[in-house]
Amino acid sequence: MRPTILLLSAAALLLMSADADAGRKKKKGGDGDAAAPATADVTPDVPDDKNSEKFAEGLLSKTIQGFAPIDAGANVRFMYNELSFSPDNTWKASGYVEMMGEQMECTEIGVWSMDPAESATVATMTWKVERTDCINQNNGDERRYRVTLQAEGISVAYR
Repeated sequence: MRPTILLLSAAALLLMSADADAGRKKKKGGDGDAAAPATADVTPDVPDDKNSEKFAEGLLSKTIQGFAPIDAGANVRFMYNELSFSPDNTWKASGYVEMMGEQMECTEIGVWSMDPAESATVATMTWKVERTDCINQNNGDERRYRVTLQAEGISVAYR
C-alpha cells in the first residue's frame, strides 16, 4: 500500500509540474491568449515642490560609481562600485569591504527618502539599509546625507 501512495504522489507532482510549465510557456509565448501586464509609471514619493521634484529626477538619472557610504576608518575601506536609485524609493548598491588587504564583495539594498530640497541639485536624504551582506554593516541601519548632484555622480556631506 505504501509504495502505491508514494508512486501516486510522485505522479501527481509530475503532472502539476508539467501544467505549471505549460502555463509559463503560454504566458511567454505567441498565441495571444495571455494579456501582457500593463506597466504603471512609478513616481517617487518626494516632497511636493519643484526643487524636490527636479532633485529626484536628477538623482534617478544617475548611476553613481566609486562612492564610500560611510567613513569606515583607517584600517577598513567600504566602497560602492555602483549605486542606483529607483522611482519606487528603493536603492541598490554593489561594492566591497576591504580589511587587512582582503577585499570581500557585497551588496546592499534599501529605501530612500528626502527632506524638501534646498535647490534642484541639493537635498538632505535618508537611506535605510533593508538588506546587506557587507561585513560590519547591519540591516536597518539609517544613513543621512546632504547630497549634491554633480555632472558625474554626487558629493555628500555625512550627517
